[in-house]
Amino acid sequence: MTPLSPLTTAIQAAVSGVVLIGGKSSRMGRDKAALPVAGETLLVRQLRLLAEAGCQECLVSVAGPDTALPLLSPEPRVIGDRFPEAGPLAGLERSLALAHHDLVLVLAVDLPAMTADFLRTLLAEAIPSCGVVPVIGDRFEPLAAVYPRQAHAEAELRLLRGELALQPFVRAGIAAGWLRPYPVSAADQRLFTNWNRPEDLVSG
Repeated sequence: MTPLSPLTTAIQAAVSGVVLIGGKSSRMGRDKAALPVAGETLLVRQLRLLAEAGCQECLVSVAGPDTALPLLSPEPRVIGDRFPEAGPLAGLERSLALAHHDLVLVLAVDLPAMTADFLRTLLAEAIPSCGVVPVIGDRFEPLAAVYPRQAHAEAELRLLRGELALQPFVRAGIAAGWLRPYPVSAADQRLFTNWNRPEDLVSG
């Protein structure tokens, strides 16, 4: 195994990981976080991936206090949205506000094909002042990305304005210099398969 460079080691020592649960799973019809995949739930799997990627802190972002979670060991820190009914940007805003480290690795709960290796690749490309967001074609993948804490101001401002879309948020970060795109190879595009509807479970 190739040793980690000093830069990579320093970065991985200062990363918070967050699993975004957020939504009500209305299209799926049941709690996506509890869906089984390869012998574990999606939530347990995503927390494991964050830990394997090198995150020293793992959080779970939920929409509100009434969100039910299974018992987990070790128990992660659970954070609720400050802006209700505001989608994943609200979870990202709270994560950036409350994470203990300068870089925040965000991972949506409904990406069952994601790997720790890919997440480590993203972290190796990030620095504390500039995160990394995967891009496929002309579309960004902001829910498996690395953000610097300075992105919080932009997230909060957009939420206060009612601007909830993530693609413009990402483009603003790239323009401001605190985010840069990471082109996803054709072989890795399968990692971004998500589970939104019951039929996705069959096809996946």
